Amino acid sequence: MKFGLIYNTAFYGLDPGAIIATARHAEACGFESFLLPEHIAQNPGATMGGVPVDPTLPIADPLACLALIAATTDSILLGPAMLQLAYHHPVTLAKRPATMDLLPTSRIHRRGVGRGPFPGQARRGRRATRC
Repeated sequence: MKFGLIYNTAFYGLDPGAIIATARHAEACGFESFLLPEHIAQNPGATMGGVPVDPTLPIADPLACLALIAATTDSILLGPAMLQLAYHHPVTLAKRPATMDLLPTSRIHRRGVGRGPFPGQARRGRRATRC
């Protein structure tokens, strides 16, 4: 069985040193992968499992963070936990991880896309299918 670690910058913060230290520690502990979720912004009033979500939480771009982590780790596989497809132009979204995959330090693992877990995001699925 293989295990991965998801680092949520909204919960753990945006300190680059903490992100790098966590990724290195996960790698040293033998985790297979290090993943980062994406949200551009939270909807005011959104809840997750009945718990209100603060719309001002700082959420980093996962691909930018993964480039930093790729440069500071050796072997752990890297990827977005889920990219919100409707927030991105499809060509740019394809090019960014493809470029990272060509770099010598890249270990891109997953390229999942979705519409988002919050109410009101269902219409994004319909928009995404037109991309």
